[in-house]
Amino acid sequence: MSKHTPGPWSLDGIIVFKDKPYLRIAVVTEDDDQTDGGPSLSVRRANARLISAAPDLLDALMPVLGKDNSEADEATQTVRITLSYAEMAAISAAVAKAKGRDA
Repeated sequence: MSKHTPGPWSLDGIIVFKDKPYLRIAVVTEDDDQTDGGPSLSVRRANARLISAAPDLLDALMPVLGKDNSEADEATQTVRITLSYAEMAAISAAVAKAKGRDA
């Protein structure tokens, strides 16, 4: 698997970028011409927010996947994992960034 540009990534309108040094990650078009049947401008802006949050989401969730304190219940097909407050805060902040809200 190839490596991605490390985060954090930021968003300026429709441009997803990494600061220091400045590097453009993605540009989501603002052209509101819907003749091609593509997503609306509001959906494209939401896509840009999600793209900009990708490294934060990955960083917040990778430690959770590596936990060895999980309890699996095959009967209900569920897994219970104990998270620290810091882990939960990181996940909440990353999801808030993806949704365009404050954590």
